[in-house]
Amino acid sequence: MNIGEEQVKASLERAIDTWGGSLSWEKLKVTLGRFNLASVNKIVAFALSSISEFSDEKDYDNRSAFQHALVVALQGLLSNLSHEHRQPKCYAQDPAYTEHDTNALQTLGITVLPDPEGFLEVDDETLVISVSPNVPVKQVVSDIARPAFIIWNTIAGDGLGVEPSTDPDSPRLQKWIAEHYETLEFPREPDLFGNVSMYVRRTLAGGGPVEQAAT
Repeated sequence: MNIGEEQVKASLERAIDTWGGSLSWEKLKVTLGRFNLASVNKIVAFALSSISEFSDEKDYDNRSAFQHALVVALQGLLSNLSHEHRQPKCYAQDPAYTEHDTNALQTLGITVLPDPEGFLEVDDETLVISVSPNVPVKQVVSDIARPAFIIWNTIAGDGLGVEPSTDPDSPRLQKWIAEHYETLEFPREPDLFGNVSMYVRRTLAGGGPVEQAAT
């Protein structure tokens, strides 16, 4: 069921208020506060889906609104953490976005980009968010940069087992994560975010890349 632009905005506003007052967000802020994220100046989100394709009759129906609410909350948090309280740029890429979505997100400071322009914005000072994409976001991102912080589907297995994935966890990706990132638990919200984890680059966590033993 598609909803209109005013309903999209209202759905987003409710999700922002609800997420901002949630225990999960409080836990997430505590976790993020452990790391030096002052240099993160950009957020790029992939595959958060169209808000307008959901009914707004029940809050849990619109997981897309809550995923975008997380982006807005992170934007505010990173602004507070930056040396000059500068608001980070925010970009979102998903071919499912409608004109209503684009306009509503623009009012929140989130610029919608066409594929592949979102990938071109990713660099080492970026926070990346991706939730259950139907393209190999992990593979592309790991080829072009080492983002400061990542929130995406938990890396486990090779993506070719019982549950095939359009965003598979290849051995190369697993090695890349193990060498350059620490894995953190995302507050459990499976109805809103599915099975996601957080990954902070080791240089921001007080450590350097892990040297892999020769085999």
